[in-house]
Amino acid sequence: MPGFCIRIGPSMNISLENRELQLDFSPANTFWNVFSRHRYGPLVEGAQLGLEYRAGRRRTRTMKDRQYADLIDRGPVETAHGPAQSLVFDVHPAAGELPYQVSFLMLDHHPLLLWKIALTNHTDRPLTLDTLELLRVGFPTRSSVVPSNSSFLIHPFRNPIRFQGRIEPHADGGEVAFYSHGWASWSYSGVFGQLDRQPHTRLGFLRLPATHNAHAPLTGRIGHFSSEMFGVIGDRRHRTAILTGFLSQRQHFGTIEYWSDPRNASLRMWANGDGARLNPGASLETDWACMSFLHLDTADPLGPYLDAVSREHGIDESASHVPTGWCSWYHFYEDLTPADLRSNLEALSSKKQDTALEVFLIDDGYTKKIGDWHQQK
Repeated sequence: MPGFCIRIGPSMNISLENRELQLDFSPANTFWNVFSRHRYGPLVEGAQLGLEYRAGRRRTRTMKDRQYADLIDRGPVETAHGPAQSLVFDVHPAAGELPYQVSFLMLDHHPLLLWKIALTNHTDRPLTLDTLELLRVGFPTRSSVVPSNSSFLIHPFRNPIRFQGRIEPHADGGEVAFYSHGWASWSYSGVFGQLDRQPHTRLGFLRLPATHNAHAPLTGRIGHFSSEMFGVIGDRRHRTAILTGFLSQRQHFGTIEYWSDPRNASLRMWANGDGARLNPGASLETDWACMSFLHLDTADPLGPYLDAVSREHGIDESASHVPTGWCSWYHFYEDLTPADLRSNLEALSSKKQDTALEVFLIDDGYTKKIGDWHQQK
């Protein structure tokens, strides 16, 4: 897929493009678009970025319509995915709000757009991070509301309805569906139509912590879905689709929220800050977010994305050997002690000639609190 272009248009938009995709970014207001290079292909128009964080009791959500950006770097770079062209912007929100940086990569040999957010706490007090929003498109503006007699009662605003941007898997519309990827191996994964509801357990708080990310919305409303790490909006009639997601979750869990309102679908994608503390002078960055336009009738439509996930994690795709092992979770769950580990390790060692196990995995139950890997029981 040779051939790149970085272009500054008459509207002062700055563009990256290859044979499959074109990115247009507006420094004047930080809105950005992604178009297919093929006629009637998918499009994302009027996308936005933003942060939500707290300083003490004060909560700040950056004013996306009052941001502007400065281009600070651009040009060819080498990545884990081969050669790419990059754009790096410093984003300046409204006065008093935290500035941040966004980097875009258009890959040379793969039909993927990557981007991420980086920020530094330049204030003199610690900040608590809630969400780092890498994509927001299609939602009503603050002066809009969906009529109360609509099945898609999804946005608490007032008429007239005005939407900010749009996301369409095909220019002519069609029969839209959404693939939701579950949070864990026992979570539901599957495809939903526009009039479906995302399933949830009747056991509520007794079961949800094991099957659903607490930071992901689960309303049970018609046409409202969430997905973890990646999701796909597809057109069943025209067989085209848009994949959005993350290449890894080393830094944060990534969540996608989709509303299939037939008048104007909307989508959010964010990295969960989980209330982490960012001390003065400290920095962080998100994992790489990813967007790809798919054709659903190809032999492996998710292949380019999944291959990129492999490369991002340094996985040798040519390796034929799959290691076998023992995992503590499926018998002990969280009720695990050092004595349990020693007895099982001794038993497995004595049977090594027969079992040929190579991995001894302590899955969970060794930490004092869920998610805190630094303090052990």
